[in-house]
Amino acid sequence: MRPFVIGFLFSLILIIRSSQIDQSNTVFIGSITARDKDHFRAVFAKHLSELPSEAFIIYHAILGSHCLDVKVPNIDSICSTLNKPVTNAEESFYASSIYKLTGSSKCKVSTAEVETLSKQLLVEDIPIESLFYLISSMKNLDIKIDANRVSTILGKIKAKDTSPMTLSFMLHILSQLGLTKSALSGYSSSVGDVLDQAGEISDNQLFYIKGLYTSAFVAKSVVEFLTAYGEVPKGVENKLVKLFNYLYTRRQTTNIRASAYLVAAFKSLAYSSLLMPVVIESSVKTNEDLGLSIPPTFSVDRANPTLNLRLKDIWTDAYFKPSEFNLKADGLYAVKKVDEIRTLIGSSNRGNFKQDDKTNTFQLSLDLDANTTSGKYELEVTAALSSKKPNDNRKLLGITNVQIPLRVTTEAKVAQTTLTIMDTAHERHISDISLTPGKTYKASTPSGVITLELGQQISIDLSLVDSNQVPLMAHQVFVQLTHQKTQQAITFTCNEKTKDTKLGKKSYYLFLDPDASAAEFDYLSGVYKVDLIVGDSVIKNPILWHMFDVDLQFIGVAGEDTKRRITQATDISRQESSSPAGSKRASTPSAIIGFGPTSAKPEINHLFRTPEKRAPPFLALSFTILCLLPLLGLIIAVSPKQI
Repeated sequence: MRPFVIGFLFSLILIIRSSQIDQSNTVFIGSITARDKDHFRAVFAKHLSELPSEAFIIYHAILGSHCLDVKVPNIDSICSTLNKPVTNAEESFYASSIYKLTGSSKCKVSTAEVETLSKQLLVEDIPIESLFYLISSMKNLDIKIDANRVSTILGKIKAKDTSPMTLSFMLHILSQLGLTKSALSGYSSSVGDVLDQAGEISDNQLFYIKGLYTSAFVAKSVVEFLTAYGEVPKGVENKLVKLFNYLYTRRQTTNIRASAYLVAAFKSLAYSSLLMPVVIESSVKTNEDLGLSIPPTFSVDRANPTLNLRLKDIWTDAYFKPSEFNLKADGLYAVKKVDEIRTLIGSSNRGNFKQDDKTNTFQLSLDLDANTTSGKYELEVTAALSSKKPNDNRKLLGITNVQIPLRVTTEAKVAQTTLTIMDTAHERHISDISLTPGKTYKASTPSGVITLELGQQISIDLSLVDSNQVPLMAHQVFVQLTHQKTQQAITFTCNEKTKDTKLGKKSYYLFLDPDASAAEFDYLSGVYKVDLIVGDSVIKNPILWHMFDVDLQFIGVAGEDTKRRITQATDISRQESSSPAGSKRASTPSAIIGFGPTSAKPEINHLFRTPEKRAPPFLALSFTILCLLPLLGLIIAVSPKQI
């Protein structure tokens, strides 16, 4: 009975957690900027400048250019290559679409030819792609469409095939038939069906395994259908945002078809009469200004926890006026790094954002208590239009019941650092040296360098605190030793240890045995500068502290790299030594970085095995025939004699 109760409670917890996750929506990770549009214009212009003769390329280049409001040059000469009778649905689609997008008389398609095609092809066994081409052609040329007949055909196609492209073609066709909401309601479940087939790249992106074109076509078809239907089914909003997030991260594509439908999908979303996508941005410049596809993470200073946001249109660089929205903050949740468990911090209702139409910003003071430390958080935010017209049924996307990823940053300080010199072989404790953070320790020797004799070890113990003297843990804590003469550097990762189990206080330590690590130092004796390097995404001021200098002596012959460095040490122009930036980039616990110039390696000549000598073809054939003669005789001997 007890295992059953435990299993039931565990299942109940999972259900509660999943329901909490499902209640929150995803934010858009970015908008199409002027830089992105310039990229797409260049892609389409490149293909059109080559004066293509293929209708496939011409259509997609013109579709993308039209979405970007770019006038296509030499359209008459381009259309002249298409001025021929249409013989199938695909040809009629490309020709009629180009004519509708450009309005050029050179691209005009014969309505009679398309009507003839519709009579021939509009049958129950027509492929879904041909049906899409045909209905789109008829719509482009204002040819009357028998909606009931098309709906019947679509129903039979759906009963046989529910793949993403089939459902997308179906949704796109339905959006063009001019059906009423009640007539479309029977197909609304297909929106969820097609989105459920998408794979998840991360928590905020969905995609289709067939590629970017399929993902973009599905996105456009869903938007077109929802706009025609006039309602967003339950569970669709979050998945649609994730699908567009995937398209956003792939906006640097140069594939002509994928580029055209990606642009068309975003423009359809931006100009939908039903959907109103809103992108949340920080008022502080982010990586997006550098053209990077990094999901947005907002930051506030622990000392001044004020969050400033702006709401941006997904298709333009324009910002919405704060007076157009009521933006409200709910709970602030701390997110643990390991298991991603969310814990509510303070009140679950943090009030409304203050509005500033002059700077187009929303401002909220988080009022963090003393126990709120720096780290990873999520802020629940929801918005509504401040004033809606009676018939305004627009649905906000990316801003209702969303969780904004938030970093609470702070200044880091080294609280206390102790350097211990010991001789573990003889169980001798030699000395403890207290280091002053930010200052370089000078020993009592004439040079101020700590001399470490053979057989001795050192241990460095340190702890970090934030601006409120609260213990702090960092993602990157390194100790780097750099040889003063050759600038060779070796980097060690500090280990965590618990100082107070009850309070959960932790510190960092490094134990260094030079004799055991001699090979990692390349047996290079001399004076080393010892630096502490501390970095983390929640630390505003990365630490680079020159703690002390130490003289290390090794028994052994220095390696070839070290010998070359010593020889070239006087010629600075020939050295490529470790810079402070390079020191921070050391990636492994025992990384020797910085290399001098090397001579060209000898050319590698591949030697292949010489083919064995073979018999002449005539001799080989004769041998084969002789081998088969006994088999032929056997077949003749056992075969029945004919009378």
